[in-house]
Amino acid sequence: VVWPLVVGGISLAVVVLIAGSLASRLSRPISRLQKQVGRIAEGDFQPLPLPERDDELRDLAVSVNSLARQLTTLTQVMKRSERLALLGQLSGGLAHHLRNDITGVRLAIQLHQRNCQADDRESLEVALRQLTLSEEYLQRLLAIGQPRDPERKACDLKEIAADLQPARWLFIGYLVLVS
Repeated sequence: VVWPLVVGGISLAVVVLIAGSLASRLSRPISRLQKQVGRIAEGDFQPLPLPERDDELRDLAVSVNSLARQLTTLTQVMKRSERLALLGQLSGGLAHHLRNDITGVRLAIQLHQRNCQADDRESLEVALRQLTLSEEYLQRLLAIGQPRDPERKACDLKEIAADLQPARWLFIGYLVLVS
């Protein structure tokens, strides 16, 4: 009775050691992958080192790394968009204030022009023209950020069809070659 119990105990101990080793070998990469996904959720998009074995866990790690790269790119694009939006708001505000200042200067010059002598009028006219140009530039700057309706105009459909005719034959030729 003792020998079968000893052999059974030793066999059980060996099976427990082997099962523990296998469980540890499988759970370690899963644990690393879980930690990496947690870091990605917190905003740290560093790639995970790939396991040596070519198995499902490696495929999953490759997918997680791909996700991290995409999130890094998306984050950079979002930051750039935020900076551009802020720059647009800043430039719009600055242009608006400059336009108001130009209007004030224009009014002051026009009032001064009424009381001015004939020989000074030419320089005041030049100043008014420069202010008009500056105001046009500021209007263009302000119009950049504004959405515009598409420009519609009448056209001749026969001209469009004639322009498309060579392209149609090229497309048909391409289809013939492909098939």
